[in-house]
Amino acid sequence: RYRYFCLTSADRFSWVAHRATKDDKICVIRGARVPFVLRPQPSGRYMLVGECWVDGIMEGEALELEEFQWEDVSLI
Repeated sequence: RYRYFCLTSADRFSWVAHRATKDDKICVIRGARVPFVLRPQPSGRYMLVGECWVDGIMEGEALELEEFQWEDVSLI
């Protein structure tokens, strides 16, 4: 009810929070069961938009992607 389907910039089908926008980032957070949508802020920090489902990265597959890299971020 509060989610919608979208296509990521990597052409993956996703089910995201209704507040998500095209400039938000989908992130894998270490220890979390699902990916999350984060919104970059002018301060360099990120605001949590909500959890999401992304085809092909739900069961740890993201860690096997060639372009995957860990990055430290600060949430507000």
